[in-house]
Amino acid sequence: MFLGSPFPQTVDDRWDIGGARLWHDSVGITLTMVAVLALLAILQRRTKAGLAFRAVTSNRTGSSLVGIRVSRVLMLGWALAAGIGALAGGLIAGQINVRPDMMGRLLVFGLAAATLGGLRSPALAFVGGYLFAFLETMLGGYVSFVDSQVTLVWALLVLILVLFIRPSGLMPRTEAWQRQ
Repeated sequence: MFLGSPFPQTVDDRWDIGGARLWHDSVGITLTMVAVLALLAILQRRTKAGLAFRAVTSNRTGSSLVGIRVSRVLMLGWALAAGIGALAGGLIAGQINVRPDMMGRLLVFGLAAATLGGLRSPALAFVGGYLFAFLETMLGGYVSFVDSQVTLVWALLVLILVLFIRPSGLMPRTEAWQRQ
């Protein structure tokens, strides 16, 4: 069953730029996720909850000792992750067939993209996702035997190669991360 998209999705709802088609639906999904990413960054950097998130991820025991309720912070983190995941699933449901296992494939692609970005921040995962999608699109467009099942294998191969060759992702590790 295909669900409708919250963005315009007819044949004429696109921009043609230099021979490439930029669909309104893709732009809407991208802008929505950029807005969510910006709100998440503001939450992490400008609120007490964000400070608690950073404290708990750095040192759970120390955070507990200074009075942070670690279980509540973790619960809020999982709730945010579930909410953002539900939003992503709702946005992508207009483009793929809705089934109980529909997110399994996207999970592999998302994990490969986040690993490519370095697993350090949502912004790097977002950049890694777009780099991964660009590479997948180019591979599918120029290599004739690549279909949807082969791209899943390619995603797993990228995941393994990045973890093997450069576990910190494409961005170099900072001094603070090396000391931990």
